[in-house]
Amino acid sequence: MKIKTFTLFLLVSWNALGQSYEGFKFEFKDGTVIHGKVFSDKWYKPNPKGVSIQVRGKIYLHHYPYTSMKTYAPPPYEAYETNPIPIPRCAPTRISFMHFRNSTLKSLYKSYSQVDNKECKAISRSILTAIRKTGPTKEERPSHKKTKIWDKDVRAEYHTMLRHNYMIYGGDLNERKYINK
Repeated sequence: MKIKTFTLFLLVSWNALGQSYEGFKFEFKDGTVIHGKVFSDKWYKPNPKGVSIQVRGKIYLHHYPYTSMKTYAPPPYEAYETNPIPIPRCAPTRISFMHFRNSTLKSLYKSYSQVDNKECKAISRSILTAIRKTGPTKEERPSHKKTKIWDKDVRAEYHTMLRHNYMIYGGDLNERKYINK
């Protein structure tokens, strides 16, 4: 039973919401729209904190652009969140559910709420919390300064990973290929 549930969990995560390979549309509150899939493997899975996105076989690291909309600041740079292998732990690749628009959250909720295991139920609860949240707290409010610090730190720490195509950084993407704004 445990293997069957784990397999279902991976299927939901791997082929995000029954969409074609990397065809799921992730819409961010900052206006970014990216097509990819939820990243999941044996050692790294979605959890109640959020998901990592895979685009064209590479892990996507969001750039958290500052906008005047009700968005959220980048996570603390040294949050030491576990990242997929071989990506260092300097900056989290896991994107909190708070950063996604409700349309994306509702699709994710529909997918995870259908799987009957503890992990998926916890993820579903976190997604509902993100849907119901009205706006950022004082600490979560975005600013130009927070975005610039995030960008500078990511470019300094991940330059080798980005140069060797292990990752895709939102700040570097050709908008026509990967991102729509």
